[in-house]
Amino acid sequence: MKPIHLSVDNYKGKVIIPTCAKTAAGFYMEIEPVEIVSAAEVPAIAAAIKRAISRGNPVIPTPSPDAYPKPVVLQHAGARTWSAYEKHVRSWYVDIKMERFEITPLRPRADRGFEEDLENRQTFSVELGIDGLVRRAAEVVSSV
Repeated sequence: MKPIHLSVDNYKGKVIIPTCAKTAAGFYMEIEPVEIVSAAEVPAIAAAIKRAISRGNPVIPTPSPDAYPKPVVLQHAGARTWSAYEKHVRSWYVDIKMERFEITPLRPRADRGFEEDLENRQTFSVELGIDGLVRRAAEVVSSV
């Protein structure tokens, strides 16, 4: 199974799932297309996560610092600024690794931004399958 990294946000009852591209420099960057579904619709969240997985992590050129785009999720969330967005968002990484699946919540850092909450990471065997992973991720995201 090919490794895949996703970012999934719950912002004021909207689940926002951007495509996560991998830059030539090796870091991930959120790009279009972006999936948006109601946090109350677990099957719709699961389907959106599955579509994002099918898009994979396209490789894109690394943007220069002066050409770095605004976060793509802001427009879809209806937030004007990143600081407004981060006040109301709950975020997770969904990762498909060669030997396991992971759902990792993010927590606010003291100096702004977010970091992985490793103590609350959920790890699953690949035997769970993609359908099991997306169902579990959808349940987690919708439960906040």
